[in-house]
Amino acid sequence: MFKQYFHALKDLLDTVEKDEKDSIQKAAQMISSCIQEDGIVHVFGCGHSHLLAEELFYRAGGLAPISPILIEDLMLHKGAVRSSQLEKDDDFAEVVMANMTIQPKVGDTLMEHPSLDVPFGSGSTVIGTAIVNGIMVETINIMVDKGINPPVLKSGNVDGAEEHNRRLVTHYKGRIPMLED
Repeated sequence: MFKQYFHALKDLLDTVEKDEKDSIQKAAQMISSCIQEDGIVHVFGCGHSHLLAEELFYRAGGLAPISPILIEDLMLHKGAVRSSQLEKDDDFAEVVMANMTIQPKVGDTLMEHPSLDVPFGSGSTVIGTAIVNGIMVETINIMVDKGINPPVLKSGNVDGAEEHNRRLVTHYKGRIPMLED
């Protein structure tokens, strides 16, 4: 069954590549412009989607000026049922994300089994991670094509990474609190 799941994920990735290409490139242009102006990119997700914010933050090969918005009350470790309730609560959302429109979430399962009446096999984290990383790759590409050296973090396992990353952290830590020691 895992092969069927992987094929369903590949199909979703193909759909995203085909249908969301323009949106991904537009997002990358906006992020590139922000970073070129020494801006910070704020990323957010609630429930399991907070993983996407963490995926982009302080990531080898990723951009340094990423500031995750991690609200513990919206994370599962603070209470899964409560987190799900809060992410649907317009009043809570207004407090947290002033003026953001909350879109209803649709089902997130890819697989079914004839002997089971519950669908299973979530795809949103894999697809979401592919999308946000695709946007960052395109952002870096845009900057390099313009002759700009993007502030990309190096893997801690390569030579020179500690000094390279320390320079980036020093530059951004005053505006990205989670970079503080």
